[in-house]
Amino acid sequence: MTERHEAVAAPPRSMTLHIPVFMVVDGTFAAPVVGDVLTGPISFRETDATDPDAVTIRAHLTPTDDDPRVWSPPSGTPRRLWSGFLRGDGWTSGCTGATPRTGQVEITGHYCGGFTYAAHGTVRGRVTRARIVTERHRQDGNGRWVVVPGFRSVREVARADVVDHRDRARHAGVEHVDMDSEVVVDLDLDDVPPLPLRPSIVPGAVSAAAGTTWVVDTELPLLVAISGDDSVTEYVLPGRIGVPRSIWAVPDGCWAAGEDGAYWTPVDGESVQVDDRGIHAGAVNGDTLLGCTGDSIWRLYRPGSKPLDLDITPAAGHVFSVVPHENGFVAVVKQYKGGAVGTRLVRVSLSGEVQVGPDLTATPADGRRYRWQRDFFLAGDPLRLVSHVDVGVIEPDLTVRDDGERLGQRQFAGGTVGEFGWSLGFLASGTPTPDEVWPLPNRETFDRATRMLRPPRKVLTLYDPRTMAPLTSVPMLGPTPSVTVDDAGTILVVARGGLAAFPASIPVMTWPAIIDVAALLGAARARKQSQEDSESPVEAPGRTPPDTTGRQR
Repeated sequence: MTERHEAVAAPPRSMTLHIPVFMVVDGTFAAPVVGDVLTGPISFRETDATDPDAVTIRAHLTPTDDDPRVWSPPSGTPRRLWSGFLRGDGWTSGCTGATPRTGQVEITGHYCGGFTYAAHGTVRGRVTRARIVTERHRQDGNGRWVVVPGFRSVREVARADVVDHRDRARHAGVEHVDMDSEVVVDLDLDDVPPLPLRPSIVPGAVSAAAGTTWVVDTELPLLVAISGDDSVTEYVLPGRIGVPRSIWAVPDGCWAAGEDGAYWTPVDGESVQVDDRGIHAGAVNGDTLLGCTGDSIWRLYRPGSKPLDLDITPAAGHVFSVVPHENGFVAVVKQYKGGAVGTRLVRVSLSGEVQVGPDLTATPADGRRYRWQRDFFLAGDPLRLVSHVDVGVIEPDLTVRDDGERLGQRQFAGGTVGEFGWSLGFLASGTPTPDEVWPLPNRETFDRATRMLRPPRKVLTLYDPRTMAPLTSVPMLGPTPSVTVDDAGTILVVARGGLAAFPASIPVMTWPAIIDVAALLGAARARKQSQEDSESPVEAPGRTPPDTTGRQR
């Protein structure tokens, strides 16, 4: 006699995810809507079991190869933190904790929004509940917003449109402000449709030169060149999968670089790796690439030549922006560690001479705010350093001259495209003051923009290089963009769905055209396959092709 076992239905899979507001504002996550499917990168942050919002989970933990890092909390004893990768039922996640672990584990903490899909895991689920957490903040002595304990509220919403009031509060000079700090969503991991197939290419960066537009994938070592008649040539970089890369087009080919090194792709040849050092920022002048690392040695690259080392030790740090300028390059570097904290400009000539400027972040006078500390980009003629809303002319000795120029609102990305400056920012939330309609020309245009876009309302702005006055602004969907201009003067921007394309003269708040790069690549592959099929000999069914070797079958 055999035992009969009734099938037991698996319990529904769900997750409560804490998403910092800035990850909704910057587009890492779409604004959560109850009933919609939400996808995004996540990490698991270990907390004490006494945390009322904590959950205890079981998953498989694979440690990373990284050394533990030391975290010094604002108050308390420094702690070592180990990192790893968790695999659970219906999700994967990066993980950081104060206890070294491996294998099947049980840990307590929060699911939180992660920074990138490559470095963290991912989750996909249907939103069944959404709450916005609001906390009171005040500015400390360094101008940073810190949470005031005891002032926390939670509100239920159908759609989590969040608001960041920090800039408005700073300008108004208030002592504190109640700000949305995170969105807490409950996800049903079962009630989701099958994942669609990944497109053949997901544009991650774009660059144009000599009549050719080059596009690299967000994660694949795939590079394509699109000519004026929409013909597509496909190149495969000899690099890793999962590495975001930047690209820089030159007349004879294209440079590409990321954490796994630098690559050169000639128009009429195959891609080759020219260096295995990670490159985090760069620019081209002529056919020469300046590759900036996070350490004290940068490099100049030229096709067919060995890289040239550049010692920038006094300015070693994070490169926020680098542009070609005259007979070389100018970069802005923020230093955080090793006893060096501050902001410096660096000039590099095409022959390899390095000039490092002084620290720009002097302690301000009483009652004045710190300047030249964050939100950097370089643009304009004469070349300016933009930091937050401050705009300063860069002098020959790499100091900054303040002529009183200001941006109307803080921008979170920017740079130079052709002769123009560009930046990406958000329109003000709520009812704007007269100053807050910037960068749009008037309230009428601002109101039209609010009807076109849901919060956070992201716009890309072009600037007159001489005055740094806004020339036009266009609505923008998708990640922080890669921006270029082709020989015809068309501005090309990586956006959701492909490349946004528009002339510099486009009317304010007009949707740009979208170039579907995946469709162009798919058509090119189909034409190539059709041509190969037509050139291949067709054998009649049931017949053996003739033997041309002279041997008996």
